[in-house]
Amino acid sequence: MDQAALQRHQRWQSWYGRLLRVVGMLVALSFFGVGNLSVTHAEEPTTAEQGINPYDYLPVANTQFAQVTYRTPVYYSLNAVRSNQPFGRHGGTFSWVSILDSAAVGNQTFYKVRWSWNVTGWINGNALRLATLSKMYGVDMQLYPGVPFGMVYNPLLNVRSQPGVLTPDTLVGTLKLYDVVWILEEQRVGGELWYRIGDSLWVHSAFVRRMKPSPRPEAIGPDERWIEINLTEQTAIAHQGDTPIYGTLVATGRGKYATVTGLFRIWIKLRQAPMAGGTGNDAYDLGDVPWVMYFHQGYGLHGAYWHDNFGAVRSHGCVNFSPFDARWFFDFTTPVVPETERFIRSTEDNPGTYVWVHY
Repeated sequence: MDQAALQRHQRWQSWYGRLLRVVGMLVALSFFGVGNLSVTHAEEPTTAEQGINPYDYLPVANTQFAQVTYRTPVYYSLNAVRSNQPFGRHGGTFSWVSILDSAAVGNQTFYKVRWSWNVTGWINGNALRLATLSKMYGVDMQLYPGVPFGMVYNPLLNVRSQPGVLTPDTLVGTLKLYDVVWILEEQRVGGELWYRIGDSLWVHSAFVRRMKPSPRPEAIGPDERWIEINLTEQTAIAHQGDTPIYGTLVATGRGKYATVTGLFRIWIKLRQAPMAGGTGNDAYDLGDVPWVMYFHQGYGLHGAYWHDNFGAVRSHGCVNFSPFDARWFFDFTTPVVPETERFIRSTEDNPGTYVWVHY
C-alpha cells in the first residue's frame, strides 16, 4: 500500500472508530415522527477524507472494469479497427473486462481491454457497461471486544419502537445498506427474531447479518491467524488466535455452487487473475479479479467488482469481498506476495493462512 493510500486508510480508521463510538448513542435517542436514523456506515461520508475510494485498493490503482453486454468484434490494434479486421468476438452472458486504454476512431470510442492472461483487444465502447465498485468495508473488532453487532444487508430496513408490531405508529426510522448496529437484546415475537439496537428501537433479524465469532478450531495454534467464513450469516471474520480482529460481509456460493465447507489453508495468492467457467446461462468470464486467495482447489477468497450485494449468497462457489475488504484480507494472510511478484504459492516452510468455512 503506497504512503498516500496508507495515510487515507489511517484517517479512515480514526474517523470510523469515532463513528462507531457514537452509533450506540445515536440509536438510543428517541425520534419524533418518522425519519432516517443517523446511523451510517460506508455510504454517506461527507468528505473525501472520511470516506474511501475503492479504486485505491485495487492491485493497480484506479483500474476501470466493464461488462461486455453482447458478443462484439475484438481487434488487435486501432489500425485493425480502422480497416474493420477483427480477430474474433467476445462478450455476452456474464463477461467482464479490465480497461487498459481508450481512443477515438471516427466518432466512436474504443477501449483496449483484457479478459484473460495476457489476452487483450480493442472493443467498441457501445458494448461496454462500466462497473461501479462497492464502498463497503468491515469493522475493526478490536475496538469493541465482546460487543455484539451486525450489519444491515437490505437496501432499506425499518426500525420499530417495539418488536413484531408492523403499524405506522411503530415506525420510528430507517437504516440503509451496510449500516452497523449494536445488538443489545434478542426477542422472538410470533416465531420471528427481533434485535433491539437502542432504547425502544427494534429491527427484524432477517435483514441484519450478525458477526458471531466462533471458538478457534483445535488444529489452529493459539497465536495463529485464521479466517472464519460463516455461510449462514454471510460474514468473514479475521482472527489472531482467540481474538477476533476484523469482521465484514461477504457473498458466497448459491444453490448447486454452494461454497465448500471445512478447514483449509490458502495454497496460492495472486494479486489479480482471470476466472472463467460454467456453461449456458451460468457461464462467466471475469478479467483481472483482484486479490485472489485460493484455499481449496478452485474455491477462493477474492474481490468482486461486478456487484455490490454483500451479505447475500450469489457466487459460483468462491467467497466475494468488496475491493477494500479483499485487500485487507490479502494483506492479513500468508504467504506474503513479494512486492515484485504477481503471485506466491504456499510451502511447508511458508504455509498459507487457515480458512474455516462453516454454517
